Formats: sequence, C-alpha cells, structure tokens
Amino acid sequence: MEEEGRAKYFILAASFLLIAALILYRTFSVPLLLPIENFEVSSSAYVFASTEDSFTSNVVSSELNTVSETNGIYLININTCSYEDLLSLNGIGPVKAQAIIEYRTLNGGFSSIEEITNVNGIGEKTFESIRSFITV
Repeated sequence: MEEEGRAKYFILAASFLLIAALILYRTFSVPLLLPIENFEVSSSAYVFASTEDSFTSNVVSSELNTVSETNGIYLININTCSYEDLLSLNGIGPVKAQAIIEYRTLNGGFSSIEEITNVNGIGEKTFESIRSFITV
C-alpha cells in the first residue's frame, strides 16, 4: 500500500516536471529576430534595396510596416509605417505623425512622397528635411 502511494506521488511529481519543462521550452524556443547588418530592429518589417536598381526582400518581421535601405539610408514607407517610425523623422512630432496617419487612412495612402505636403502642418520646409528619408 505504501509503495502504491509513493508511485502516485512519483507520477504526480513527474507530471509537474514535464509540464514545467514544456512551458520553459515553449517560452524560450521562440526564434529571435536578429538584426541584419548590425542595425537596430524596431517593430517594422525591413525590406532592403541593393545598391543596384533591383530589390531583394529580407523580411525580419511579418508586420506591414516597412523601412528600406538604399545606399545606406533607411527609408520609411509613409503608407505603412508606424506612429513611432514617423516620430523618428526630423521635424515630425506627435501631432504631425498623427495627422499623417489620419490623412493616409482617409485618402487611401499616398501616391507619391510629395503628397505628404497635403497633410495639415507639413509644408515645403518640413518636406525638404524628410524627403530623402521617406518612400511610398
């Protein structure tokens, strides 16, 4: 009888250990998203442009936000980027970033980077300062 009680405790302890091992495995087995070419990874998907005219896409994340690299400059796609990505642009603060998101939502996105000047609060001066960092 005593052996039967020990066997039950042994099976119970083994079950708890197995469950704990599965939880730890599941928690720590998620593949890490490593940066490509030693740059900081944000929550965006990165699409890289080669120095030639052809594009190759190395997707780091499955989100729709895109940032691409052309000749060492990271371009932010104003049609799909996040609020945080917009804040990284020089001259774009919280109000302008929100206005850009609202404009693209209401108008179905931007057809060209120049169209960003239609957003309330973004004039030629701001456009010229961000022109080389944005894409559509």
